[in-house]
Amino acid sequence: MDYSVADLRPHFPGYPVFAFAAKVLTAATGSYAVAFSLLGAFATFTIIYYLQRLLRCDPADPAGLVLAALILLNPMVWLLSNRYMPDLLGAACAVAAVYHLLHHKRDLGFFLAGLLAGIRLSFVPLLIPPALFALRTRTIRNLVFGALGVLVWLVPLVIDTGWAELIAAARRQTEGHFGDFGGTVYTEPVLRQRITGAVRGVWAHGLGGYWTMRHPITLLVGAGFAAALAAGVQPLRRAMPRHILGTIAASFVTYLVWISLYQNVIHKSRHVLPLVLFVLLVAAMGTWELTRRGRMGQIVVGLFLTSYAVVTLTVVTQHRQPTAIAQVAEQLREVDAGELYVFSIPLANFYLASVGVEAHFVSTEPGVTPTAPPDGARTFAVGVDPGWTRSASSSQSFYHNPFVNPMWPQIVVREYVREEE
Repeated sequence: MDYSVADLRPHFPGYPVFAFAAKVLTAATGSYAVAFSLLGAFATFTIIYYLQRLLRCDPADPAGLVLAALILLNPMVWLLSNRYMPDLLGAACAVAAVYHLLHHKRDLGFFLAGLLAGIRLSFVPLLIPPALFALRTRTIRNLVFGALGVLVWLVPLVIDTGWAELIAAARRQTEGHFGDFGGTVYTEPVLRQRITGAVRGVWAHGLGGYWTMRHPITLLVGAGFAAALAAGVQPLRRAMPRHILGTIAASFVTYLVWISLYQNVIHKSRHVLPLVLFVLLVAAMGTWELTRRGRMGQIVVGLFLTSYAVVTLTVVTQHRQPTAIAQVAEQLREVDAGELYVFSIPLANFYLASVGVEAHFVSTEPGVTPTAPPDGARTFAVGVDPGWTRSASSSQSFYHNPFVNPMWPQIVVREYVREEE
C-alpha cells in the first residue's frame, strides 16, 4: 500500500521480491491477510524442507519429524508467518541458500543469496561464510549467478523508482539506520543491554523459554530446550560432516556479531530468527536422542513438547487481539470532541493518523516541554509525559503481551482538560 522506495515506504531496498509476491497473491485472492498467510506457509514449509536436508534425513525419519514439529510449533516462526513482514520468507531463502552453497547446485545458492537481498537485506551477512566456502570452485560462474539474483529485483526497482532516487534513498536509509533510528551500537551503545536483548530474543521470544514476569510453564520449555541442546551436540556432529558443521557455526557467529552491533536487538526480537532456526537443528537431534534413552527420556520429551505447544498456542491466540497502540487508537477514534490534540512520539503519531484518528498531532522530543494546546481543547498524551505544570485529569494504561510483540507493550495515556476562560 502506497509503495514508494524513494520515500522509504518501506525503507531501502523496499523488500521488492517480498512485496511483489504479496501483491500477486493479494490480486489472486482478494485479501492481504490470505496473501501474507500463504507466504508464511510457503516459508515455513521451505524452512522445514531445507533444514531436514541439512540434517541429511528424510521427512518421514523420526529426527526429521521432530525437527518439523519444533519448527511448526515455534512461537517466533508462527507469529512471523502471519505478520505483514518479510522476515520469515527471508529466513527461508537464507536457509535454502546455505544448503545449496554447502552441498550441490552452488550456483543456485549464489542466485538465492542475490535474491535474499531483495527479500531481507539484513540477513545477507549470514551467508558470508558459506559463500566464501563455495567460491573455492567455479568462482566466475557462481558470481554471475549471484549477480543475476540481484538483477532480478534491482532492474525493476530502478525502472520503477529511478536510479538517482534509488541512490538517494539508499543513502538516507544507511545514514538513518546506523546513525539515527536503527537502534545500532552507535545510537544505543550499552553492550550489556545489547547482549541481553540478543539473548532474550533467542531464548524467550525465539524458543519460548522463561524470562522475567513470564508464566511458570515457560520454565518447563526452558528446561526441555536445555536438555535437548545438551543431548543434541554429539548426534549433530555425527549427522553432519565437520566442514559443513564448522561453516554453519561460522555463519551463526557472524550473524550474531552483526545483529548485536548493527541491528535493533534491544527492542525488536525478530532479528534473531535465523539464529533460532539453527538452534532448533541442535534441539531436534537432542529431542530425538532423549526419546531413545528409555522411559524417563520419553517423559521429559513429552512434558517439553506439551509445554512448548501450550506456550506457542497461547501467544498465537493473544496475537489475534489488538496491541496496546491499537487499543489506544480505538479509544481515541471514539472521542467526541470539537478539537482534539494528541501529543506523542513521531512514529506513534504517524500510526494513529494512519488508522483514522482525527486530531492535531504534536510530536514531542525528550527533555523538551511542548507548547500547551489552546483552551477548551481535549488533549491526550500518548506514551509521553509532556512535562506541563498542571496535572492530568485522568490516566489509563493499555497492555499487550511483550512476547507477542515487543513494540510498545505498555502505553500510558494521560488526558488534560482545560476549561475555556
